Amino acid sequence: MKYLFMLGALVLFSCDQEERPHLTASLPLAPYMEAGPELTEKGKVVEVAFRLGSSTVTTNQSPGYEKTIAKSFLDDPLGLHSKTVRVPSTNATNTVKVEDQFAVVFECQHGKFIIEDLGKESRAGQLWKKLKQGDPVTIKYTEVYRIVPATNEKTLVKYDFIDANVAKD
Repeated sequence: MKYLFMLGALVLFSCDQEERPHLTASLPLAPYMEAGPELTEKGKVVEVAFRLGSSTVTTNQSPGYEKTIAKSFLDDPLGLHSKTVRVPSTNATNTVKVEDQFAVVFECQHGKFIIEDLGKESRAGQLWKKLKQGDPVTIKYTEVYRIVPATNEKTLVKYDFIDANVAKD
């Protein structure tokens, strides 16, 4: 009953309050990155590289031991409360695998795109399969800009590589 009265009083007094004024001043927007439209450009494959991955296996063995835990002679004069703990030896095997590494370097009017990844199914691995050194290519990329809303400043930051295919002359 006491709680119902308090709940009713809380509802009664909280419903009649005026809405508090909200701050209307907005904070300046933080700078952000924005990608431009997809662009294409002619270029050529300067270098194609591959490094074979590796795998290493290590085995560690920890020895077992046996220990007897007993109370002192004064606490247990007959030695009836001793306990023997046996810990078996263990073997642990660890495998460290480093995947194959692929790299393709393209040269175009803006400079060089270096695409490098680990694994055969990575973007660089796929490019490595379809291109060879000296191939003329059509490169797809986007320009990435840093935009500062407070000053309307737009600065080119980098070029993001999308794909490259052998150019059809």
